[in-house]
Amino acid sequence: MALIPLMTFGRLIKIVDPKTLIADSKLVFVGKVQSVKASGIATRLSYPTWEGVLFPWLSVKIEVLVPFKGVRKGDIVRVMMLSLAKSEKAQFMYSPPEVLEPDRGDIFFLCLAPHQ
Repeated sequence: MALIPLMTFGRLIKIVDPKTLIADSKLVFVGKVQSVKASGIATRLSYPTWEGVLFPWLSVKIEVLVPFKGVRKGDIVRVMMLSLAKSEKAQFMYSPPEVLEPDRGDIFFLCLAPHQ
C-alpha cells in the first residue's frame, strides 16, 4: 500500500519536441561507439528506494556516421554518459533513472547541447 502513491505520480520529466531539441543543440549526428571507459567520476543521487547511490559516468568516443549539425563525417566526438550504479548489494529501484549502457559498435542519435 505504501508504494501506491509513489506509483501514481511517476517521475517528473520535460518533453522537448524534436525541432526544438535539434535547434537548441550544438552538435547533432548519428554516431557509432568506438570505445567506452570508466571516467572515475560519479554522481551521488538519492532516489526512491535508494539513498545516496553513486551513478558512474562513462567516457565514450563516438565516430560520426551521419552529420546533421556542427560535425563532419568521420569526426570523433567524446561524450560523457551517465550509467546505472552496479553494486554487490543490488537493491530494487522503483522507476530507475534512464541511463545509457553503451557498448562498442552501438549506434546512437545524439543531440548535444553547448557546454555551459
